[in-house]
Amino acid sequence: MNLLSEIFFALSFFHNIILLQITSQILEDRKIKYSLYLKNLISIVMALISVQLFSSPYAFVLFVFWLFCLFFIDLCIFYPGHIYAKISIILFIIINIVSIESFIIVILSLIKQCSIQYIMFTPELYMFSHIVILLIINFIFISLLIFVPASYFKKIEQSLDASNLFLFFEILMIIVIIINSANCYIENFINTVMIQRMIHCIFWIVLLYVAIFIMIHIENHKEHNLHLQSTLKLNKFFQKTFVAESEVFLQVNCNTDSILTISSTKWKLSQYLYMPYSHLIINFLAYNHVHKDQIEEFLSLSSIEHMLDTFFYGNIKYTFECQVAVKNSDKYTWFKIDVFLTKESISEDILAVITVSNISEQKHLLFQAERDQLTGLYNKMTAEKLISSSILKHKTGILFMIDGDHFKQINDILGHSIGDTVIKNIAATLYNIFEPYIIEQNAIVGRMGGDEFMAFVPNKNNDFDIVKTATQVCTQLEQTYSNNAGNFVCASASVGVAEVNPQAKTFKDLYILADRALYASKSNGKNQFTIYDQSSVD
Repeated sequence: MNLLSEIFFALSFFHNIILLQITSQILEDRKIKYSLYLKNLISIVMALISVQLFSSPYAFVLFVFWLFCLFFIDLCIFYPGHIYAKISIILFIIINIVSIESFIIVILSLIKQCSIQYIMFTPELYMFSHIVILLIINFIFISLLIFVPASYFKKIEQSLDASNLFLFFEILMIIVIIINSANCYIENFINTVMIQRMIHCIFWIVLLYVAIFIMIHIENHKEHNLHLQSTLKLNKFFQKTFVAESEVFLQVNCNTDSILTISSTKWKLSQYLYMPYSHLIINFLAYNHVHKDQIEEFLSLSSIEHMLDTFFYGNIKYTFECQVAVKNSDKYTWFKIDVFLTKESISEDILAVITVSNISEQKHLLFQAERDQLTGLYNKMTAEKLISSSILKHKTGILFMIDGDHFKQINDILGHSIGDTVIKNIAATLYNIFEPYIIEQNAIVGRMGGDEFMAFVPNKNNDFDIVKTATQVCTQLEQTYSNNAGNFVCASASVGVAEVNPQAKTFKDLYILADRALYASKSNGKNQFTIYDQSSVD
């Protein structure tokens, strides 16, 4: 084997390996043990036989026939699938080889100023031409593997399986190429004919790849249409499902800030379709309907920026609540806004499905479950839960235990209706005293039962005046009550106060200390407050 044959053998082996790689991108590999070694072995055998073929004066005919047979056997062994799809792949390879072969041979003919027949019947020249051909084809196929997305190869498989049109087109191309080539093979060397031949070669190779990319485009179009149909059905399903349970249903394109779908069971909203989503949120909802104390939070959580940030951080759903004004009224209705986020598979835009649900009834039920029915303050269970959460979060806070004095006498002498009035008055007074801290620091005021109350201030800024507030409680709760019979009872309250400290880090610990301080206030004559420290309760 001379140097030329060795180079041809190496390029031919490499060419076979690349072709199998491309085929593996298009067709699914058959599960065969040691298939990689078997592929390499067959590629070596094919390369050796190809070298031997060039010693024959009819190599130009035998070589193409040999390629077809060997590739066909390869594809049948290693790849399942429709036989027409496999033949289409083989013909694609052969058209590449024949077209580029014709082009290279014409170039050699022009350079050497000889006929094509002379080159084809001279083994060394013909083998040299095929070395150049293999270099070009290997470069083209490696470029396809590197730059063409894997999804495009799969679309070629889908197209080949769905229709034989491309196969018929390839067969027609080969027939035309052979007919056009026949004249050149029998002609003597003529420049005009050679140039014409080169143009034909370029035309057919370009046409082949244009046909492939048209085929991919058609599959993309089919896939896109199927996706649109599926999305439309899904949207209708979601719309029917959510609209049945929601006041408003919106679908928003976060990338374009446009409303894709909008509907409501109670309001006519079709005029807002395709308008900018941000315009609807800012100009209509936020400043015309949402409660003024919640506008800033509403604008932040409903913004396109927040939706995109939420999705990019890996979350696909979030929920928030707001109060919306009732038309022609000073009342507000509670709404829950659920935002579902997804990426559109074709355009890769971020889409948001937004549902707005009336939760006023749930809020009312929750309020009733959390509140003491007589006073409207938090009940014992809710107050303890909220205080525990606040201590865990802030690590600071002050607990007030307030217990009414002489409440038994009020019930016995003045009657239970007056007793209920006293309880309501204590609740209202405590709420008024602690209201500034409820607004600023989420302070908690609750009724523990009977005439026992509790208030907790987180004291986030460590600037709370315990003495001043405890004095207010004792002073404002000191009142005289009477009934229609002319009986009088003086009501007051005793207060115990404890602050979160290293020894009292939980509600349970803090409650024990405040209760001890309250007991000290009762023991020392009532109508007073005691701030817990070790000496005050000894």
